[in-house]
Amino acid sequence: MPTESRPCHVAMCGGFYEDASAVTKGWKENPVEFDSVFNESTHSWAIGAPDVVQLFRGPRVTVLAYPPNYIDFAKDALIQDTWVRDTLQRDVFGGSTYSALLDQPRNVFFLHFLATDTIGHAFKPRSPQYQGHVSVLDHIVFDVYSLFERVFNDSSTAYLFTADHGMSDKGSHGDGEPANTRTPYVTWGAGVRHPIPPDAPDCKHVADSPASWHVDHLCRHDVQQADLAALMASLSGIPFPMNGVGVVPVGILSIDEGRKTEALLNNARQMFAQYTKKHDEKELLTTFFFEYPRLTVEEGSRELEAIASLAHARDYAEAQRRSQKLIETALDGLDYFQTYDKGLLQAVVVCGYAGWLLFLATFVTQRYCDTSRVESGRLAQVGLDDAADAVPSLTPVFHRPHNGVLVAFGVFCLFLFLQHGGPMYYVYAAFPAYFLSYVLCNWHYFPIRPRVFLSLAKRSTLFPQYPTAVGSESRPVALTAVLTIVSCFCSAELLVFSYYERRVLTCILGCIAAWPWASHLWQRALSRDAAPTLVLSSCTMAVEWTVACVACAVFPMLPLSLEENIPLIGAGVVGLFTFAYFSIRQFSCLPGRNVYQTLFSTAGAAARAAASPAFARSIIHLAFQMLLVLLAFWTTVHTSSHIASRTGLPLINQCLAWGVLALAIVGPKIASTHYFDLMCRLVLNFAPSFILLSLSYEVVFYCALSLLLLLWVVVECRVRHRVVATYRDAPTTTVGGSGSGQSPTGTNVQATTDVPAFLSLSDARTALFYLSFCYLAFFGTGNIASITSFELASTYRFVTVFSPFSMTGILLYKVMVPLILVACAFGIICRVANIPVNGAFFIVIGISDILTLNFFFMVRNRGSWQDIGMSIGHYCISNMFIIFQLLLLAISQGLVTRHLAVTHPKRR
Repeated sequence: MPTESRPCHVAMCGGFYEDASAVTKGWKENPVEFDSVFNESTHSWAIGAPDVVQLFRGPRVTVLAYPPNYIDFAKDALIQDTWVRDTLQRDVFGGSTYSALLDQPRNVFFLHFLATDTIGHAFKPRSPQYQGHVSVLDHIVFDVYSLFERVFNDSSTAYLFTADHGMSDKGSHGDGEPANTRTPYVTWGAGVRHPIPPDAPDCKHVADSPASWHVDHLCRHDVQQADLAALMASLSGIPFPMNGVGVVPVGILSIDEGRKTEALLNNARQMFAQYTKKHDEKELLTTFFFEYPRLTVEEGSRELEAIASLAHARDYAEAQRRSQKLIETALDGLDYFQTYDKGLLQAVVVCGYAGWLLFLATFVTQRYCDTSRVESGRLAQVGLDDAADAVPSLTPVFHRPHNGVLVAFGVFCLFLFLQHGGPMYYVYAAFPAYFLSYVLCNWHYFPIRPRVFLSLAKRSTLFPQYPTAVGSESRPVALTAVLTIVSCFCSAELLVFSYYERRVLTCILGCIAAWPWASHLWQRALSRDAAPTLVLSSCTMAVEWTVACVACAVFPMLPLSLEENIPLIGAGVVGLFTFAYFSIRQFSCLPGRNVYQTLFSTAGAAARAAASPAFARSIIHLAFQMLLVLLAFWTTVHTSSHIASRTGLPLINQCLAWGVLALAIVGPKIASTHYFDLMCRLVLNFAPSFILLSLSYEVVFYCALSLLLLLWVVVECRVRHRVVATYRDAPTTTVGGSGSGQSPTGTNVQATTDVPAFLSLSDARTALFYLSFCYLAFFGTGNIASITSFELASTYRFVTVFSPFSMTGILLYKVMVPLILVACAFGIICRVANIPVNGAFFIVIGISDILTLNFFFMVRNRGSWQDIGMSIGHYCISNMFIIFQLLLLAISQGLVTRHLAVTHPKRR
């Protein structure tokens, strides 16, 4: 269960752990109405933050909430707690509105003090501001306690003081970290026993408490969060909330043994009633029904009668022991029936993933690979004389479902019908049936078949073909292909571990850093007939690539806790100006002139007037981008000072921040069509909005990642012998001419005469690099696999009043910006190297599915909250990452295809 306000309050007051689908309501509204201790009381008052107290509105609940704008992270949060105290004193106890209700028994008051959470997010729990407010809250709680004692003065009031969740040292919560899940609770008053020493006979929990608590001389009574609802019901003398799974902690109740036995017996009856209902529902809807082996309905009924008899005979110890055992067994039985179809669903999902991977391999091979040899062989088998001249089919063939698959699908649907499976079960079963039918109908294109495998392997250039001796043959084709596939699978498994340990990305980048030294780029430089300039340029490029990889490899080893650091943000801004300088120096200067001469000299003015209009547009667009960078940095510094002084977010700063963000999304994009210049402009386009969302070294990481992506494009072009296009207004450089071509970076690159428009196994390396860089962008400045990565402070330049959806949208944009750059670099490489971009993205999706299948088998529903939450979170994030790939493909195509002109020979 996420350690967020809504699910934790539902667990404490409703006694059950809510389904995480409530996140679609922003933790505020109720997808399904539920019972709580407030509904079971005579009357209740809920006073505090609107997004919490509104959860429990009902006919017996009076809700008093302060305005939402009180939850402002840029202002003093003390008003949130003082408002609760003053409202209780003035509106509830001070007037005559509730006089009649206050005289009735079994009333419940829920007072929600939010300021500690607000200050913890804004300043972190170990800050002086947080520690100071804790002292203030102590006085507020004492004022409330004194007020209750003065108003009622009957020694019949019980008090429970606790928190919905904890908070990590970096001011975040949401996952299963111990700092977030272990929250203290203090209860005292009527019905609560006095503290006992840890060596007392009935002290059942022995644990070391932090020394700062100063409670080593007392016995701890640890409970689950849902147990608090049962505790409140017992102290108030009201029924347990419906559907509650909390167990009464009788060890802290100051009642006689008979009352304790009665409380546990009622608790057991409630649990067994839920078990019976779930059992009957499953038995009614299932043809092949399997009982829970540890408890049947008849056994449970007899056990309840036996416990009642023991209680009547005053054998309280045995009655309590058997009640607790029945409660435990009933809870396990509830879990059994809730996950009754788990095995069936797992099998169907695994078949779906396996079928999809087979379908993807077959479809990509047929649609995006050179299958002319395979097609010729297939036509020859059916007796066509002109098989050698046959044109390969580029359209997938799927005439009708395969007969065997159709029969198997029909049998499985009959089984689902007998089991009363829901509509989604049939949908889950239909996917693997379709995928397997497609594979069987196009079996001659399946890449594992020897003919297809060797056809693809002969085109692989992942590993250089080093001859073993003069005149000897190159490395066997099949071995090269196998190494390609093994490398992909090993890298995918390493990426799985990066979800648990970010430092794995450092190892992956170390391997990627060695790529140019083992590629054809270095092989050509070491050849006997290599020119000295080629050797020097190859060495320089390889060294630059290695340095960029090492620079990016540092960030996964840095701590996740990001304290605001304006100098580091400024260092990132300097790096962005360096990008702008190289963009002007390399691609905006006129021939024979440096930057100053080009931009400011008289001779340069005459040359500029005669130059292409693309030059003027390039300079204007670049100046506009750098102006936005400076404006974003000034807004960041100015807003930071206002938030630190608790004077709020200035309206002008907020307008500037939203304006910069809007320009990054919908503003003018690119004024140049050269790939190097294109990448620089994309980096500068998103930089202002990224600066506004940064707290520390994120901008430096943004610059390092951008440099690595830029070098990736350059090195890929060199390795693949490609020359790219220039400005649209200038003559287009055609790839495919004979002889040598001058590359835009000033390096002589040998152009090829044949540019195939097909995928080969070597393109799997490019797709794997893309996926690795995506994960680097994902985990470079935070662990997105953990909800605690989301620093709300990153959104304070845009909004300071708590708003879950808007803040989440802003944070997701921050996550998406580096991913968009990676996708654009990949799109440029595909376009320049004439790689089918859709086919390459299919390879990426296939590798991502392998990762997702790993996480599917790691999903757990038992163990600690941390284990359960992290396993489910990893699986969901891995699935969402696949969906993000489709979005990134669309964005990169829109940003790259419209602005980069490349001419290739027609596809064969």
